[in-house]
Amino acid sequence: MKNKLTFICPDGNERIFSLHVRMTPGAWRLHFSVDLEPGKIIIGYIGSKIL
Repeated sequence: MKNKLTFICPDGNERIFSLHVRMTPGAWRLHFSVDLEPGKIIIGYIGSKIL
């Protein structure tokens, strides 16, 4: 699963976007990473649940 949640960002770094929020209705997810400056996030994926 870890490799499915790893994306290359515009800055060229690979990041794992394992943190997520579930959006309803349906099974939508917003996966994000917080390893930047405090108070900032990078959104890596918005869509249906990654299996």
